[in-house]
Amino acid sequence: MSDPAASPAPNHPKPWQPRFGIGALLLVMLVFCVLAAGAGYLVQGLRSDAGVGSGRPAVMVFLLFTLAGPMLLMVVVSIVRALTGPGAWRRRRK
Repeated sequence: MSDPAASPAPNHPKPWQPRFGIGALLLVMLVFCVLAAGAGYLVQGLRSDAGVGSGRPAVMVFLLFTLAGPMLLMVVVSIVRALTGPGAWRRRRK
């Protein structure tokens, strides 16, 4: 005889499991790398202001990363996605 406790109930939903593709993982890594680079320039600029030397260039690069970086990143990602997306090969053949 089969054990009723061993088989799952038919109406029992499976637990949620995250499903990430390689594209999503690469996108998340790219975003975090851009954020880390901007934060690195901010730290470098703050250290230079406290010590010897001018921290203006590092602070300006940090501002460029934080203000223009997200828009530029979104443009690059959308262009890459349009070129390599699901319908890209069908559009190019016509």
